[in-house]
Amino acid sequence: MELTNKFGGLDFRRMRKMVEEKLSYINAGFTADRQIASLSVGQREQVAIVTALLQNPRILILDEPTASLSNKEIKRLFEIIRLLRDSGVTIIYISHHLDEVLEITDRISVLREGVNQCTLETKDVTQQQIVSYMIGRELKEFYPKEKAEIGDVVLEVKDLHRGKMVNGVDFTLRKGEILGFAGLVGAGRTETMLTVYGADKKQKGTLLLDGKPFNPKSPIDARKAGIAFIPEDRRNEGIVGDMSISQNLSLADTELWAKHGIIDRKFEKKQSNSIIQALNIICTGIKQRVSELSGGNHQKVVIGRWMTGNAKVFIFDQPTTGVDVGAKTEIYKQMIKLAKKGCGIIFISSEFEELLAICDRIAVMSKGKVVREFNAAGTTEQELLYWATGAVENNGGEKQ
Repeated sequence: MELTNKFGGLDFRRMRKMVEEKLSYINAGFTADRQIASLSVGQREQVAIVTALLQNPRILILDEPTASLSNKEIKRLFEIIRLLRDSGVTIIYISHHLDEVLEITDRISVLREGVNQCTLETKDVTQQQIVSYMIGRELKEFYPKEKAEIGDVVLEVKDLHRGKMVNGVDFTLRKGEILGFAGLVGAGRTETMLTVYGADKKQKGTLLLDGKPFNPKSPIDARKAGIAFIPEDRRNEGIVGDMSISQNLSLADTELWAKHGIIDRKFEKKQSNSIIQALNIICTGIKQRVSELSGGNHQKVVIGRWMTGNAKVFIFDQPTTGVDVGAKTEIYKQMIKLAKKGCGIIFISSEFEELLAICDRIAVMSKGKVVREFNAAGTTEQELLYWATGAVENNGGEKQ
């Protein structure tokens, strides 16, 4: 939307005025001269909206606009959406967060495998009905929890310290167990697991793997010892977008895919096809570039690369963020399948509902420490949230 003056140069004064008007319209709280790098994620989302508004659109498509926003920023975004709607702009809002869809929309269309399953008035539909349309079965099948035999302790962490975010963490993980980690942003969950995985160097503390001291100096050490890590930021830390699916699947343990230091292409093809089938990765074949896949299939590729190794501890960091309901169920199934094989599973999530549905135990972190542990059965979301927000105990064990 560049404007030029009579000499053919850019008319910065008019362009700045035009942008300022739109920023003022959405009550952005920053000026047109601000550097993008200095803005928060939520403010950058507002810039993207202003970019669209400069074209005076009749239809505005928002694709997962809240994926990286705080609750405060989401609230502000919804205010802007309602403002645009009231001014006559039609909004198409794409989201995996059903609470948002139910709050902000007038009608809901549900897609599954590229086919429109239904279009309903929001006021007439429940979240359970939406989920049933999304996954093609009843909601009770959404969380496919199965009992696994829980064995001996496979990983023990004692008084772990790493900077300000890991401040004396203690926990144990058993074979066949799914141990959830609940907490709010900044609680130190990811930082703790990065330290266990050797990506960050611990300053203090003891790690025991199968009862033996374990001091990884790098993720390579952790991988060789049998620890797998599925990172939260799969796009930047989990996949190599320009490489094929088969190449991504072999990244974690190339020795298993190679003969005399060279990748065995026949084995690679066989193993890749087997993993694609097992995880139901939607793709055109093993040679398709991973960047062309959806977010849910990115996640399946990251999980799949650990399926051929000797990993006995799997760390899943927010594995279901930004994936659709069907993909979430597939991820839960893989976690449960690994647990039934005797692996220990660590499951970090900000969605307390899924932790309660899938985990055996849940550790709640706040300010870099595990402040409370629960058996998932019999625990409520309210209890998890209470302790995640910084509750403490007095000497009598009562909540303060």
